Amino acid sequence: TTEFRQDRFLAAVDWSSDGRWIVYTTYASKRPRIRIQNVKEKRWSGIDKPGLQAVAAWVPGQFKLAASLSFSGDPEIYLLTGNGKVIKRLTNSVGIDVEPTWSPDGKRMAFVSKRSGTPQIYIYDTISGRVQRLTFEGRYNTQPSWSPKGDKIAYSAMKSGVIDIFTINPDGGEPVQLTENQANNEAPTWA
Repeated sequence: TTEFRQDRFLAAVDWSSDGRWIVYTTYASKRPRIRIQNVKEKRWSGIDKPGLQAVAAWVPGQFKLAASLSFSGDPEIYLLTGNGKVIKRLTNSVGIDVEPTWSPDGKRMAFVSKRSGTPQIYIYDTISGRVQRLTFEGRYNTQPSWSPKGDKIAYSAMKSGVIDIFTINPDGGEPVQLTENQANNEAPTWA
């Protein structure tokens, strides 16, 4: 059986659209905490909530971000100000919701959830609030990364006991396997 490994999603880093801010997970206090840092001025803020804090992603063109927080129970995704204050809860399900990544227009967010029993990728529509499952093949699909063009989502998936990189259209369809027979390949990102 494959369990979702929480350590896989604790090392994410994301730059704001203007390049002035970076958000990342730090272990400086011996537990994962999200830090939001102004790169030029070297000042930073954190999120004043207990529990797990992991993987934050800037909303394109805005001083807002999405992050996985567990202060209300299992990890859910929240929309935050650029200073780390909660605006609203974006997901609400039994099973963890983690690893947000935004479409280039900021209207949709892909994320990982165990609401179906195994880690799968879902799409959240910010206008309707509707959530749809995107991946159906395999029992372990994680680490989504939305392409800058908005036409693909790259992700890590376990197939035959090995993790490889796949892409899929954000509206669904057949996944395309990009790596094979190279041991584990994880955490895709776009140039």
